[in-house]
Amino acid sequence: MRLIYCDTALADLNGHYYSECLMTVNAFAKAGILSHIFGHVAAKDVNLAPLTVAPHFRTQKWEWLGFSNDFLCGPMESLLISANITAEDLGRIEGWEKTDILCWNHITPSDLFALGLWGKSIPMEQTPHFLLHVGIQPGIYPLVENGELSGRFEILDRTSAEQFRLAAKRLPQHIKDRIKFVAYDELAAKSYQELLLQPVHVVPFCSYENANPMQRSSAKITVSYLGVPREPKGFGTAPYVIEQLLAQTPDRVNFMVQLGGDWKIGGDRSKDEQQMMRDLASKNSRVKVVQGPLTETEWQGMLDSTDLLLLPYHQQSYASQTSGPCMEALANGIVQVATNRTTMEFALKRHGMPGVLIDAPTVEHTVQGALSAIANYDALAAKAFAASQQWRSFHNRENFMKHILQFFPN
Repeated sequence: MRLIYCDTALADLNGHYYSECLMTVNAFAKAGILSHIFGHVAAKDVNLAPLTVAPHFRTQKWEWLGFSNDFLCGPMESLLISANITAEDLGRIEGWEKTDILCWNHITPSDLFALGLWGKSIPMEQTPHFLLHVGIQPGIYPLVENGELSGRFEILDRTSAEQFRLAAKRLPQHIKDRIKFVAYDELAAKSYQELLLQPVHVVPFCSYENANPMQRSSAKITVSYLGVPREPKGFGTAPYVIEQLLAQTPDRVNFMVQLGGDWKIGGDRSKDEQQMMRDLASKNSRVKVVQGPLTETEWQGMLDSTDLLLLPYHQQSYASQTSGPCMEALANGIVQVATNRTTMEFALKRHGMPGVLIDAPTVEHTVQGALSAIANYDALAAKAFAASQQWRSFHNRENFMKHILQFFPN
């Protein structure tokens, strides 16, 4: 058995692509399973040690959105162009064995379509197992009533939903028979199960083995924006939120903001807002900006220094999309302010509500949520520490591999 790990967005240290690959490969290695990693061609210019990444894929998972600007069929044409390129790239990987596990991180409709195209040409006796992680916005949202899933869904992005459904329906049967779709939270799993017409299993997240939950207090509070700075994560309002919080909080409340790094693919995000944050930090000693990309040690250091994490994410993007910073906050016992009608709301309520929910990702709502969390910080910090113990009892490397080996016993 070998792990063949594929991620078309793995090109540098930015985002969660690197950390999720590192933790997954480490988990398999500790179980005695060898890994081969295939990333984007841009990875050839970057030191990704201790990982050895083959620079392989010519198009990355988000480029499928922009290959065509046709106002009628652009999204579908882009999907087909990208999928054909990726299918060709998969065809250049040789030596497949039936016991191999092809792991695909954050699969998109284009990726799934590519697997179907490639799967038509691979002999059944060489067809590997498939471990396909779903986590991006699927286009539908499962309605939650009284904290429980109702079994009903709302369509948020019909194009994404249609593309996922079509890609799943066109998978060859001998590929379908060997797929395990997995998600890290129940909301994403239910959404994708509705779309893909196949079971989607909730599995433990194998990352965050370096998590360091601690008992935090209101004696000194650092409020942070962490992760890739982009609009769907509410970064567009971050400078204005921090400006207002500086005026309304005492000196024991400080602020830390992660900025974007040198993107090998995709380009940087929210450049104007990032510069505004640099200007704000240069004028006020209570504000610190940290330039990415970050190593695993540097990233964990930011988590250790964070007491309150602001996640004013847009519902349109994160209604069913998993948030890495939310999961890392749960693992590390960090209080959160998050938008309702998102996977963050569901996760917080499932773990004793160690945070504050806001109705919309506006400046006003985010500031009010942060002030509420600061005013009630000690009680919320106790809940966050308890949540970290609950979270880590399920989401850990050993439990992850237990699930995987049950899926693929040999």
